[in-house]
Amino acid sequence: MSYAAKADIQKRLDDQKLIQLTDFANAGVMDDAKITEALALATAEIDSYAGGRYTLPLTASDQVKDKCVALAIYKLYQGRQMVTEQVRRDYEDVIDFLEKVSAGKLS
Repeated sequence: MSYAAKADIQKRLDDQKLIQLTDFANAGVMDDAKITEALALATAEIDSYAGGRYTLPLTASDQVKDKCVALAIYKLYQGRQMVTEQVRRDYEDVIDFLEKVSAGKLS
């Protein structure tokens, strides 16, 4: 189970960008498995921070979905070693938030 879906990522990245980030075979098609893997990694990262304070899986919310999408996008960019400054800032913001959740400073 993931806190977000491919369609949620597609609201932020167009298909051409997703092809660029996932098509390691240079076939000109989006690799859904890479997107699924990025979402799974993002969900696991959220769970690793929240699991000490909350029952997992977390209740679905727009905030959790948004954090999951940001982490998954970072993972996709990282896989191509082309993380942009904005993607890095978004990732750092999510990690900062999750660290505060883990420490009990935010919920």
